Amino acid sequence: MLISSRENLATRKRSVWPRTILTAMTVVEAHWESKAAAHRAFLASRVPNGWRVPVLDSPKVGALNIHNGIWSSEVVTTAFCERAAVAKQWLNWALHGLPISVKKIFDVPGTPSTFGFISCIEGIAPRDGLIVALRKEAGTIPFIKTNISQRCLLVESSNNIFGTVLNPWNPSLSAGGSPGCNCEGVLVAFRGSPLGVGTDGRGPLRTPAAWNGVCTIKPSSAGIPGGARGNWYSDSTTGYYGPFANGVINMRIWMQAVLGTHPWLKDPGILPMPWNTTIQALKKLNIGLLLDDGIIDSSPPLRNAGHEVLELGWATLHRRATEIIFRIYTQEGGVGIREQLEKSAEPLIPRTFTARKGVRNDYMKAWQELWPDTMITAPYPHPAPPHGQYITSAIPAMYNLLDYPCCIIPPYTG
Repeated sequence: MLISSRENLATRKRSVWPRTILTAMTVVEAHWESKAAAHRAFLASRVPNGWRVPVLDSPKVGALNIHNGIWSSEVVTTAFCERAAVAKQWLNWALHGLPISVKKIFDVPGTPSTFGFISCIEGIAPRDGLIVALRKEAGTIPFIKTNISQRCLLVESSNNIFGTVLNPWNPSLSAGGSPGCNCEGVLVAFRGSPLGVGTDGRGPLRTPAAWNGVCTIKPSSAGIPGGARGNWYSDSTTGYYGPFANGVINMRIWMQAVLGTHPWLKDPGILPMPWNTTIQALKKLNIGLLLDDGIIDSSPPLRNAGHEVLELGWATLHRRATEIIFRIYTQEGGVGIREQLEKSAEPLIPRTFTARKGVRNDYMKAWQELWPDTMITAPYPHPAPPHGQYITSAIPAMYNLLDYPCCIIPPYTG
């Protein structure tokens, strides 16, 4: 469980450390805490007085009418900025910039890409990261950068700069997201951003989407370019980039716009795969259902819809994939994260984490034996838990190891 406050952590240290060490530690703590406080104050100063909480009235709004000239682009962008400022004060994030939001590891000129480290607060980006540049090329305006966990490794956004992000539906519950993408999921759920851009190392697109009730898609690794700063995992892991949205149509628009910029001309790791508008939906699907300890049972409604449902007994393969992916995450022994922490002497946030080909081949053989068109499984072993009480990110991490595309669609989304 996460320690609830820095005071509790300091109390634990003082119970076992000599007085001389504690004196030095107190001076160092004051240094990193003052830097974090100064950064919070700087961001707070950029919120106009008219946007500060409490908001007494919530005016009724209609659909965005930019195309017919009723609302200008400036009016719409300002409205999203105001909503995001309200969200920050209610849900405790770092937001800055001036309508898509991006995770705080993507470079946007004039802003830091902190990776949740105090030592990176002063590292101002000189230019756009690739995914930000492509989104600008498609006509969007990156107007917010959202908070992340320390080294992007916790299953919720918690760091020494801004603390822990809250769930907009129930602040006592986690907002999810191992590399801190929960802020993007929360902001989109809060209607503070029409579209968010995040990354996925072991489920941080899918977990916050599931726990905050929004849509996302994790493409395969050669589908969408990245441009995030730094990599403190290892070369054995693959980063994924995708959108957060309040509907399937918005996800489609995001994917179509990114592929429309021909990203394979700028990133050699991306396959030349333009958006395909000719694919027709199959009338009858062959659906594989991967049950999680009997908690998820989607087969009756699927069968009632006329689809064929195959229950997949792949528990052994799942365990093998889980063991491999977590060995990959920790193989460098935490060297990168320790280096960043030592630069500012900030403490480690508790509960931080840091054979692939064989299990991929075995999964493909198992898939070919049944040939399902798609597979349904739980996005996480449980619904959103209280803060710090998540169990494991094994289910979403497995599909990163396999490099399979995944999608989260809330049940009420059409």
